[in-house]
Amino acid sequence: MRIARFTHACVRFAAAVGAAAAYPIHDAQLNERGLASVAGWFGETIPGYRHLAPGDTA
Repeated sequence: MRIARFTHACVRFAAAVGAAAAYPIHDAQLNERGLASVAGWFGETIPGYRHLAPGDTA
């Protein structure tokens, strides 16, 4: 569960610095269930969280 701990640390950091937006950049190793989990964790904490599909721009 090393990835889960790292993701949780990233969510806490983004919240601590008051991030207005967050975009995942290293999520290629996640399956659909993992992407949904990450989206949920960040979405609950960072109002401007948005997943970017390949080719999308922020």
